[in-house]
Amino acid sequence: MVSVLGRDRASKSAAADVLSLRIMLEVTLLNAALAVFPLPFLEPGTLEPGIWRIASGLHLIGGIGLASFGIYRYRIGLPDPDPLWISVLVTGLSVISLLVDFANVVGVAGANAFSLFLAALLLSLTVGGLKFIVVAGSIFDVAES
Repeated sequence: MVSVLGRDRASKSAAADVLSLRIMLEVTLLNAALAVFPLPFLEPGTLEPGIWRIASGLHLIGGIGLASFGIYRYRIGLPDPDPLWISVLVTGLSVISLLVDFANVVGVAGANAFSLFLAALLLSLTVGGLKFIVVAGSIFDVAES
């Protein structure tokens, strides 16, 4: 992925590649941190719903923060590094993930709070994977030119 930053291309294309790499890292690191957050609080053999609801709340706050930052980037005129179909898919998956987190925070799942936390986390990891595809695709674009 470092090759995305170190190649000689048009400045607009390079800026989009750097932005795409940055977004991918933000999404991936947020999900990695929140995936391990509940582990120290778990007792062996239990799946305490309160822990998973708190973790979903933190995931919801982080997701809203990333979405707000994305809207800010768009409003100040930074280029959208993603193809349209990936932007639509990422937005849809992100909204669904945030709704699942919200449902878990308000207690819709009850004792099955772990399931909703895991579903939201997997949706967000899918978003990170799509962002990875964009970054990897930009590397292959350079190889073809």
